[in-house]
Amino acid sequence: MTKMRLIRPSFGFIFLLVIWLLMAGFFAWGFAEPDLDRVWWVEQRHRQGIFHSPSVDDKAALKRSLERYPELGEDLQKMGLGDQL
Repeated sequence: MTKMRLIRPSFGFIFLLVIWLLMAGFFAWGFAEPDLDRVWWVEQRHRQGIFHSPSVDDKAALKRSLERYPELGEDLQKMGLGDQL
């Protein structure tokens, strides 16, 4: 019985594998919902009158957005959303 020798993958195969992994990461990043988009949806629900109370994820997105964009707090206060958060 002959001993099997491991064959190393070629450069082209490794290159394709890296490209596929980068592409999967890019699409995962692209499908993530940005915090400001979530804040916008909360604002729209509030304007339409279907806003009850923000979920835990909504509150976390609002907190991160307020840390990043402090002027957003003034706009939320003007809309009357600040008291409910």
